Amino acid sequence: MIYGTKPRVTPVGSDCCVKMEFRGYEISIHMDNSCGAAVNLIRTDIKIFYKTKNKDILKKGHTLVSTIDGEYELDVSEYFQVYQKESRIIYGESDNLYKIMEQIVNNPPIVEQDQK
Repeated sequence: MIYGTKPRVTPVGSDCCVKMEFRGYEISIHMDNSCGAAVNLIRTDIKIFYKTKNKDILKKGHTLVSTIDGEYELDVSEYFQVYQKESRIIYGESDNLYKIMEQIVNNPPIVEQDQK
């Protein structure tokens, strides 16, 4: 499923987020206009989240984003090797999105790998 958040427009900038569920992961593509410096939403980054009910994985060093109804949402972006210039940001480019999806298809879920 692909869905988006309601666009936010403020005097200091605009942004929106598109989310895509893919094989147990949620790929989030956030776009903004660089605090109003641009007319269009041109600055884009990608984050990857993983949901699980296994609280033991919190001991593995994953970043907990939220807990809803006993389900843990983890930011696992750091495990995807598509960073540029040693930045911790995954830039929102089509090549990076392709690499992320390719890693998800070719590997078992990261969290499950940690539990072995």
